[in-house]
Amino acid sequence: ENELWQCNRTTEKLEPVYRKPKAYVKAYLNSQPSYVINVDNHLEFDEEIIDVGDNFISMDDASGATDPNLGGFIATRDGIFEIYAQYHTDDAVGTGEYGISIFKTPTGDDFTIAGNRQELSRTSYAFTANTTAFNKVFRSASTIVELEAGDRIDVFFNSDSAPLLGGLLDMSSSRTFMTAKQIMETY
Repeated sequence: ENELWQCNRTTEKLEPVYRKPKAYVKAYLNSQPSYVINVDNHLEFDEEIIDVGDNFISMDDASGATDPNLGGFIATRDGIFEIYAQYHTDDAVGTGEYGISIFKTPTGDDFTIAGNRQELSRTSYAFTANTTAFNKVFRSASTIVELEAGDRIDVFFNSDSAPLLGGLLDMSSSRTFMTAKQIMETY
């Protein structure tokens, strides 16, 4: 099924060419993140649904404790990837700006240092000050990026006000999740 034939230009014979399946990851939140006002808050997608190519690092370290350095997507091979992330709040929230961002951190750099992260996509909208119209929030962002093996992708919740003003993220795997899909290999 992963077999392809091509003509070897030197021998002029047909030879099999094997291709690895492209990488694909879908992950969701298994626990509510801790929020900080006015800061990008790391969404630790700690539960994988699909992981073709073993490209996802789980949030639980060897001791079972929460490790903020985990919960991101790390490419195991070079290629072009399509990244998508979304969140939905479980409760209605108050006024303020709410957004979602996708960042890339090159191999060897510490993603917890903001200066090392390269912003790839940010979606952010403000709710008006109409206190009678509290709503649930849905935000999504997507991008296409070239990654080298070891490059890291992380997703962040953004807010300029109190942490969701009492709201929590919807923990459903169909409403708050991220995907990383390899769409092309680098040759």
